[in-house]
Amino acid sequence: MIYLYLFSDFIFVTLLIQTTFKGESNTRFIIKLIACLHFVALALFALSTKQFNQREIFVSLGLIFSFIGDLALGLKYKYKQALILGLLFFMGAQVMYITSFGFNAYTFMIWFPLLLMMFFMGMHMQKNKHYNFRKMELGVIIYACLLSLMMSTALAQWDLRLLSASFLCALGAVFFLGSDFLLLHLYFYDHKKTSLVILYLILYHLGQNLLALSLWVK
Repeated sequence: MIYLYLFSDFIFVTLLIQTTFKGESNTRFIIKLIACLHFVALALFALSTKQFNQREIFVSLGLIFSFIGDLALGLKYKYKQALILGLLFFMGAQVMYITSFGFNAYTFMIWFPLLLMMFFMGMHMQKNKHYNFRKMELGVIIYACLLSLMMSTALAQWDLRLLSASFLCALGAVFFLGSDFLLLHLYFYDHKKTSLVILYLILYHLGQNLLALSLWVK
């Protein structure tokens, strides 16, 4: 079952990458919809097969919020407000993930250096005339804070066992942050590189699938 899932996911992410280079279209939107449905289906199927706890519920909600955010972003070529709507749903996804992972003594030890790094990166971007945030600076700042906190909570709860649920969540969160860092350049930077598009899509789907897979292990 899992091998069939991985094969199907690989096919649709590959198709998504190919159609992305052809520009926004209804065909790309449908492929994006199916590709993103994979990690939601994987999570919901896991919940349907066992007694689930609060952590697993919030991870699943985060995946659902991300899916809706993906749909909104997929329609940005038709509706101007779709980008803002997508950002809001992804903020909701980060809140769900943060709630799932929770806080411990290590959370803020990881978060504060990340915030400091993002602050200096933001200052650099502000001075660079090639970045155009389309009056969404505040939203991007809030999202960056939530995203970095999400990764901090995920790393802080990792119990150091490989192939455990906490490890898959931590690794998924790292990939998620990496994909969104690339997306920042793809959406708001004047000069886009083809390689970044491919890497972004790979990291994003890896991250979400790892979070979904975490529901299948202890």
